[in-house]
Amino acid sequence: MPKDMTNNGAVIPDQGAVTQLPKAGRLRKKFNSYGLEPEVKIIIDKDTYERIIEAMTRDPVLSAFFPVKARDERTNVYHDTAKKFHLFARGAEMRGRLEKPARPAATGKPAKLARYKYDLKTPHDLANPKIGPNDHDLVIRGERSHKRTDVAPVATWFTDAALVAAEYQDDEGICPNAIASEVEELVEYLGPDLTDKKFVPWVQGTFKRHIFEMSHKGHAIEVAVEKGRFQDLEGTRESDEFYVIELESKGGDEVDLDGLIKAISHVKQRFKAALGVDLETSGKTKGEMAFEWLYSEGLIPEEVRANFETAMESRKALYTDRRKAQETKLAI
Repeated sequence: MPKDMTNNGAVIPDQGAVTQLPKAGRLRKKFNSYGLEPEVKIIIDKDTYERIIEAMTRDPVLSAFFPVKARDERTNVYHDTAKKFHLFARGAEMRGRLEKPARPAATGKPAKLARYKYDLKTPHDLANPKIGPNDHDLVIRGERSHKRTDVAPVATWFTDAALVAAEYQDDEGICPNAIASEVEELVEYLGPDLTDKKFVPWVQGTFKRHIFEMSHKGHAIEVAVEKGRFQDLEGTRESDEFYVIELESKGGDEVDLDGLIKAISHVKQRFKAALGVDLETSGKTKGEMAFEWLYSEGLIPEEVRANFETAMESRKALYTDRRKAQETKLAI
């Protein structure tokens, strides 16, 4: 057995700190609606995807380093405002996902409505918002989550301090003043034209994932090798299948950016040695890819198509230098 792994999968060797953790927010460890989501996406083709899945399940070395932890399927629904695509323009996205299906009434048990999880993802630094990977290829976003039976998310779930406080009134150590401060920062970033808006569903994506796990200093790093498609909401049009490797820190309250950076290099080196493939990171999020597909297929109504084009230009102004370089490379 290689010396840098355990039965729980690959252990990333520690070579000292690589980067400092950005400010996570005053409520990072106690306020469940706010956290950091550091991740890395690598876009691959079908042949590479199939070779990786085959190697991870059959190759004795790779399967030892990347044991399959789970397989799952999920559907994401991406929301924005109905006419002006406010979230897309600001580098944010709203993702909805079914968490628990509805349950019919049974003997002695009342019926239960379906429960959904809505994640509002934003640039992690709202005072100086940037979109795309940093110099270490990490895309770091803020994530605020709410679980509801509603299927129509509204901005006030995240921008009304009283509603946010009520959502977490049973959590120990929650400070109302800190909640108000966090909400105020979000409201300033979103702007007054968005703080009371309703969001509508625009596009959905379905994904099948093979999930592996690595660790660094006791922190889990999830590696998901997945294939997916985007669809219109009626399910009558869908994209070509695409393939992604996604690495994400799953350290709970402690976000391990150093380990995630080392994991990128580790994964690239392992696949290069075993399969002879060079993996390149991508700065795009799935939500961004979903809206771009919708636009490219002519599925955004003509009366708001110009608004989306304006939103795309506004979004580009927030790109990180790394993201700009990636876009330039794709254009060549």
